[in-house]
Amino acid sequence: MVNFGQTHAMRLPQIYRGNAKGETMAILKSEKHKEYAHYAEHCLRMVPVAPDQKYSAIQREMAVEWLRLAEAALHPLKC
Repeated sequence: MVNFGQTHAMRLPQIYRGNAKGETMAILKSEKHKEYAHYAEHCLRMVPVAPDQKYSAIQREMAVEWLRLAEAALHPLKC
């Protein structure tokens, strides 16, 4: 099952917010962190209702990746 709400084009206004001059700016790090953590939580809520073990494992793996992204949003690597 895919949550298209995470990638749908209608979510673009949540990713970029315009200011009074019509310019766009990226969402705050803490907001991205919260959003990614929310996706991880959603994946974990799907584990108990998964139709089989394979699906449960995929949901757990997805949760781990969302949490990695959440952490990276707060602490990006500097090159």
